[in-house]
Amino acid sequence: MTLYDEIGQGYTNHRQADSRLVDAIFAAVMRGAGGTHPATLVDVGAGTGNYSRALADRCSRAGGDSRVIAIEPSRRMLEQCIAHPRVDYLQGDAAHIPLVDAAAQAATCVLAIHHVSDLVAGLREIDRVTGGGCLVIAYVDPREAEDHWLRQYFPEVEANNSGRVLPIAKLRGILERALGRPVLQEALLLPRDYTDLFCGAAWGRPELFLDPTYRASSSSFVGVDSLELEASLARLRRDLANGSFATRYPSLATRAAMDVGLRLLTVCSATSG
Repeated sequence: MTLYDEIGQGYTNHRQADSRLVDAIFAAVMRGAGGTHPATLVDVGAGTGNYSRALADRCSRAGGDSRVIAIEPSRRMLEQCIAHPRVDYLQGDAAHIPLVDAAAQAATCVLAIHHVSDLVAGLREIDRVTGGGCLVIAYVDPREAEDHWLRQYFPEVEANNSGRVLPIAKLRGILERALGRPVLQEALLLPRDYTDLFCGAAWGRPELFLDPTYRASSSSFVGVDSLELEASLARLRRDLANGSFATRYPSLATRAAMDVGLRLLTVCSATSG
């Protein structure tokens, strides 16, 4: 059983593909593939397939007809996938992708690479099924984020996040050694109305942390001490109600975007240059 077989129910209530991240990933894929639409793109750790479908649609709007193969280990997540004419869903994990060599020309991994238990094996498997094609990873390193209320109100969640994801410099090094190609890095700011509400994406909507269905959609809360979390939630609930939160963070209401550590890492195709 995978983690998201346990916490994945209702995932799509708060985790929906954000069009701005889709555009950024699509642009990175096109650059990494030398400007050519991949005939087939593999989306590894696809979850409910929200980005798989969005990327297929984005390619179509740009004049391409790419087919997307969504690879996801969790049966519960796959059960929530929506049929799409250019998306195929397969159960598998990064280290065991059920495709033949060079079945695709590019791959994406959106907010999921930290769940790959054997990272080097997974990267080499992705390289095998893409024939050395472009790989684009959307990744969040909380160490790179601006300092904001999450660190003050939920240090236990911040520590949990930092403990389960690699520093981005270390991840880049692993990518370069495993794939033998340089890695391009791009920082992405998150606007207030971001629709893929992973933990950091709620920076402008702290009240979301009080919603148990929101917390259940994020792995950031898995393994956090329940007593510490309840104390932090009680403090946030009190401070939102009495206005002290707004007093402590007066500029939050007018902020348009924030750096929460979201980065795009692109490994170009071995043949693109």
